[in-house]
Amino acid sequence: MIAVVFGRRGSGKSVLGRYLLDRERKDQAGVGVIVDTLLEHIDVAEIELESLEAVISQARTRGSCPLVRVAVPDPPAFDKLAGQIAASTIHDKQVILMVDELSYWTRPNMTVPGLSSLIRYGRHWNCSIIGVSRRAAETSREFTAQADELYIFAVHEPRDLAYFGEILPPEAMSKIGSLEKFHYLKYSVDGTWTVCPPVNF
Repeated sequence: MIAVVFGRRGSGKSVLGRYLLDRERKDQAGVGVIVDTLLEHIDVAEIELESLEAVISQARTRGSCPLVRVAVPDPPAFDKLAGQIAASTIHDKQVILMVDELSYWTRPNMTVPGLSSLIRYGRHWNCSIIGVSRRAAETSREFTAQADELYIFAVHEPRDLAYFGEILPPEAMSKIGSLEKFHYLKYSVDGTWTVCPPVNF
């Protein structure tokens, strides 16, 4: 599963990202991992990047589904993260990865190699990805093209509207400029969409 949450600062996007992460972690009995780009998730225990594979292995042995965060300061560290997740495949434990501030790691025509590998091969490594970003127009199409679900808070910026206009049906587009605060539109790759109330998380 690949999902992307889009919303301006204060819209509720990070809260929704955490909600989706927690739901998937429990549904899949998996390990939740937050790439805490701007150190905003300090309520979650931080682990060293090099120990992630061991955490996944221990979770399988113990039958647990922990939630951890990792510091990923630069693109080479993202390569290490992808390597740890790929190596953990042998433990057959689902990993649900939330990448906060996605636009730090992607641009319209660029995705850092480690994240690109996870987008392309994550399903083979038992890895789901939830991306959280302020701007759609600043996010790589590589990510949204592979997304199963888009979650969109109120949008007014013309470039972002143009971006979504190439993806969403006209009826959904007519809603995203007038969504109430903390409400969001959920769009699925099968073309279905719905307006959702704020999450209680």
